[in-house]
Amino acid sequence: MNCDGPFTRWGGYASVFPEPGYKTQVDIYLDVNWAASHQDVRFDWISAINNSDGTFHRDFVFNVGTELPLQTPHFIIQSSTNSTRSGANPNAPCPNPAAPPNNGCRPPLIINTSGWYTFRHTFRDGGDGFLDVDFDIFALGNPTPLIHWTIDGDRPPSDDDPMSTMGGNRYGWFSNEEVPDLAIDNSLRVGLCRAGGGDGDVEDDNAGRHGHAHFNGKKCEGGSESGDVEESDQSSGDNFQSDSVTAVTFTQDESSQTLTMVGTGTHNGLPVAFTMVSVDNGTLAPALFSLVLSDGYAIAGSVTSGAVSIG
Repeated sequence: MNCDGPFTRWGGYASVFPEPGYKTQVDIYLDVNWAASHQDVRFDWISAINNSDGTFHRDFVFNVGTELPLQTPHFIIQSSTNSTRSGANPNAPCPNPAAPPNNGCRPPLIINTSGWYTFRHTFRDGGDGFLDVDFDIFALGNPTPLIHWTIDGDRPPSDDDPMSTMGGNRYGWFSNEEVPDLAIDNSLRVGLCRAGGGDGDVEDDNAGRHGHAHFNGKKCEGGSESGDVEESDQSSGDNFQSDSVTAVTFTQDESSQTLTMVGTGTHNGLPVAFTMVSVDNGTLAPALFSLVLSDGYAIAGSVTSGAVSIG
C-alpha cells in the first residue's frame, strides 16, 4: 500500500547549488505505543535534488517502518536513494552485517521511545568534486545526532553525482505515508551559509529618531562569521560604523527571519560596543531594525523605505 503524504517545493525548485551546500529537515512525532500494535507499517521521507538544468536528479530517503515480525515496539529507520514498498524496506537486513557500512548497507536506527525527532538531510561537496548527502536524526532539541549516515556521491549507487552537474533543491515529500495522521512540524530548507542584509530608512517614533541603516551579515556552519553595520541619524547627526563583528545569529519562526549581530565600532568617532537586530517579516509586515550602543544611543523602529532580506 503506497499512500502519498505531504509535499513541499521549499519555496521553489532551484537549478544552482548554493555554496557550500544546504540542508532540509522536518520534525516528526514517532508514537512507539502505536507501533506496538501495527506490524510492518511504513513511511518514506524524501529530500530530492535537481540537476543544474533544473530537472530532477535524485531522491535521498529516510525509510521508516515498524518491525516485521513484531517483537518489541519500535520504529526501524534506514537511509537510501529509493522509496515506497517497491523500492525500499527498512526491515531488510544488510547482506553482511559485519562488513563496514557503505552506500548499500548501513546499520539501522532503532527508536523505542515516543517523541519528536528531527530528520535532517545535508547536501554538500564531499571535497572530492562529488555530492555527499548526510542523514542525521536528532531527538528534538538535542544537538547530538542519534545516527549519522552519509551517501557518498563518488561510490555506488550514486557515483554519477559530480558537483559540476548538481543543481539546488527539488522537493520534500512523504512519498509513502501509511501512518494515519502522522504528526509533522517545523519543515525548513536553509543554506549551510546564511546571509542577510538591508538598506533603508528607519523611523523610531518613541525616541523621535529618523535614521538610515545599511547592514549585512553572514554565518556559515563551522564557525565563519562576518558582517558590517552602518547607521546615520538624520535628526541628531549621530553616525555609527562597525569595525568588528564578533557574533552573527540567525533565527526564524513561521512568518519571519531575524538577524542579530554583536561587535564593536565607532559612534561619532568614539569606540563603542553594539547589538543590531533586524527582522524580515516578508510580505506580512514592514521589516524592523534596532541598534543599541554601549554609550546609551539606541534606535528601533520600522524600515519605512528600502529593503531587508534575510535568508
